[in-house]
Amino acid sequence: MHIFILVVSIMAGHSLELLTQIDTFWSNPDYSINEVENIDPFEYGTRLREDRGVHGQLVFRETEDGSKWRVILVYQGKVVVLDEGESIREIPYTFPAYTATFSNSGRYIVLQAAEPEYDGRNGARIDIETGEMIVFDLKRPGTTARLWTSLADDGSLMTRHSHYVAIIESDLTNSTVLDGIHEYSRIFQSYDGSTFIIVHWNCVVDGYNRNGERIWTLDLSESSTSGRANNLRTGSMSSDGSMILLAISDGLAFINGRTGELLDCKFTGEYVEDPVFSSSGSKWISGIWGRTGGSYFSTASGYTDQIDSQMQIRTEQYRGDVLEPCIYPLSLSDNGICVAAFVINPVPNSYRLALCTIAGELLWMTDLKAPGESRLSSSGRSWSQISADGTRFSYYDGVIHIMEVEAR
Repeated sequence: MHIFILVVSIMAGHSLELLTQIDTFWSNPDYSINEVENIDPFEYGTRLREDRGVHGQLVFRETEDGSKWRVILVYQGKVVVLDEGESIREIPYTFPAYTATFSNSGRYIVLQAAEPEYDGRNGARIDIETGEMIVFDLKRPGTTARLWTSLADDGSLMTRHSHYVAIIESDLTNSTVLDGIHEYSRIFQSYDGSTFIIVHWNCVVDGYNRNGERIWTLDLSESSTSGRANNLRTGSMSSDGSMILLAISDGLAFINGRTGELLDCKFTGEYVEDPVFSSSGSKWISGIWGRTGGSYFSTASGYTDQIDSQMQIRTEQYRGDVLEPCIYPLSLSDNGICVAAFVINPVPNSYRLALCTIAGELLWMTDLKAPGESRLSSSGRSWSQISADGTRFSYYDGVIHIMEVEAR
């Protein structure tokens, strides 16, 4: 296996340096970037909680006619579905919903009730395609707090409490419970629900199949150059679980999700966060950023028995207590176009949203008026998404904007 790390300077021309040189809005003249739709998420109903934004999801679905957008908005008593080129659909429900979790594909929603005590009817799954709602037991008896929930594209889900993990099958009647999970352990699940991993506090990673059977174990405690690999707090999995990226204390670990083999570690000498797979979850292009050393794009160009990859420095770094410009990748296309939040400085509302390539070419940027609202209120995904083919992207500044990208 051969891994190489390439550090390059920002290219000339329409480079990312323009992010600090131009005010408000800019578009690359080599590309046609136009708005095709805008949606006000507060227009269609009453949000679940007055202290939160609208619970919702935006996905780009690949169809025979190309990339199509879908927006799902959850309100009190109803779910509103907006599909590109189709009439608005409403799915009514009667359930005391407090929060919502979405599958990556935009097919399923799980609503969670507000009541902290177990009552046997504290979860409801809605099928967006059919409108069917099934009320089920989301928590085990005695659970008194709301849970972390992960919803797979087949309708199965995982729930996490402080010391256990439950795998609930797609029929919602059978579940497997894993007890004795440390409260500081981290869990990552593939989009298709076929596999998940538990990253334990002592740097041991366990891989499981959908039945909750452990299929491999990997000890990463000796993989860090600084000996601080116990900071395994963030990560990502490909859609089918075949590839895993984990942020270790001073770099990034590539792991074969089928066998648990450690394929390689990249050492940046700094704290690394937020690996991101491309939109389809199947191409191994990832964006990461480090708190003490700037932003990076890491790309993997295929996988058989090796990974060919590169790492490129994109911005400046923290210097003392001063935050220099830094890019936070939010979503990546399979062909290496990135939607990213650009932090100018720590002052509130000092963000810009950028569309750029992993080669360092800036395509488009705009001021992000309300960066705190650019995140979904429940699932942690961003309203800023890009389609797998890189022809559509979205962002939020009070309304949801859907944009089209085309090279001139």
